[in-house]
Amino acid sequence: MENPTALEEKRSRLLRTAGQYVDTALREGRSLRPGEDAEVTSIELKISEIDRTLGRYVSLNRDGGEPGMIFTRCVRACAGHRSLNAAVHNATVRRWPDVARALSASIATAGGFAVPQGYSDDVIAALRPLVSVRRLNPIVVPMDHGNLYWPRINTGGSVGYVHENTVIGATQEQFGAVNLTAKKAAAIAPISNTLLRSSSPAADVIVKADLVAALSSTEDYYLLRGDGTNDTPRGLRNWAPAANVFTAPALAGASLGYGDVTSIDLSLSQLELALMGASVKMIRPGWVLSPRTALALKSLRTSAGVRAFPEMADGMLKGYPYATSTNVPVNLTATPAGGSQSTSCSEIIFADFGYVVIGEFPVIIDASGQGAYTDGTGAVVSAFSQDQTIIRVVLQSDIGMRRDEAVAILTAVPY
Repeated sequence: MENPTALEEKRSRLLRTAGQYVDTALREGRSLRPGEDAEVTSIELKISEIDRTLGRYVSLNRDGGEPGMIFTRCVRACAGHRSLNAAVHNATVRRWPDVARALSASIATAGGFAVPQGYSDDVIAALRPLVSVRRLNPIVVPMDHGNLYWPRINTGGSVGYVHENTVIGATQEQFGAVNLTAKKAAAIAPISNTLLRSSSPAADVIVKADLVAALSSTEDYYLLRGDGTNDTPRGLRNWAPAANVFTAPALAGASLGYGDVTSIDLSLSQLELALMGASVKMIRPGWVLSPRTALALKSLRTSAGVRAFPEMADGMLKGYPYATSTNVPVNLTATPAGGSQSTSCSEIIFADFGYVVIGEFPVIIDASGQGAYTDGTGAVVSAFSQDQTIIRVVLQSDIGMRRDEAVAILTAVPY
C-alpha cells in the first residue's frame, strides 16, 4: 500500500510526463496527436484519483491525529511567501493547495499573514494537553472582537414559604459580569530553512513542537498565576477569595510518611468543602498540582502499606481529575500550620472548571527570513546569515470566573 509521500512522488512523475507531451506539441506548433491526447487524459484521471486519496487522508486522518499539523502547514506556507523561499512555497502549493490558497487570500496590506481561523484553531488543540487549565475542560469561548462580556449571577434570588393570604415578598437576583479582554502572548521561534524545505512528515512534527512549546509554558503560567497587571491575565491563584485560601499542615516527621495521610486527606477535603459550602455545583471539578506534589501523593502509603490515593494511577485524586504543571512553584517561602518557615513550599489549586471561562482570539502568525532575533544568551542573531526563518506567533486569550468561590487554594504545601 502506498503511503502519502509515495503518492505525492507518483503525482509529480505523472505531471512531468503529461507536461512533456504538451511541451513537445507546443514546440512543434501542433495539437496533441490522438494517442498523446488519450495518454494525457489517462494521466489526468490518475492525478485526480491521487488528489482525492490525499484529500481524504488529510481530512480524515489529519496526519495520524497529531494536533497542530494543519497549523504547521500554514507556518511553512507563510515562511515560503514571506521569505520568498520558492522551494517551501512550491512544495506547499503542491502538497496542500487549500492551505496555500487560504493563506494567500489573507495577505494583509502591510504584507503580513494571519492564519485563517479554521487553521488557527488547530494550534489550540495542540496546546490543550500542555496547558493544565485547558486540560481540565474549562468553558472556552471565542473573542472575535478582542473582548467578551458574560453576565453572571453574584447572588441568587431567595424563595421561602408564606402563610395563606400573606403578601409574597419580592426577591431580586444580583448580577455581575465576566469581562474578558484579549491579553497578548507572543513568541518568536527561529526555524531552519533546511528543515522547512524538507517534505518529511517529521519536519512538520519538529516545527509544530517548537512553536507550541514557545506558547504553552507562558500561557500555562499566566492562566494559573497571572496577577492581572501589565496586560496579563488574572490566573486562578488570584481569583480565589481570601475565605478559600487555606494553609497546609506541617509534616508529622522529617519527611512525608503514613502519619501524614489523615492530615493531607483533611486538608484536601477542606478545599472541596469550600466550594460545596458556597453552593458551587461541582460541574467539572479538578486539581492542579506541581509534579513534586503529585509524585509525593502517588507514593504516599498508609500504615497498612497500601497507597493512600491509588486512583492517581488513573489521573484522579479524591474522585476528581488532576493535572500537573511545572508552573505551580515549589520554592515558595511559607509556614505550614504547626511548623516552621520553609523556602520550598508549593500550592494546590482546586476549582470547578465548569465555572472557569477562557476567551480566545484566533492565533496569528507572521514570518520573515530577513530579520534578527535575540537568542537565549542575549546575542542578536541574523536569520538571513543563518539561513533561518523567524516565525512570530501571537496568542490572545484571557481567563475569568463565573463565580470567584469556584476556586480554592491550599498554600504552604511542604511536599
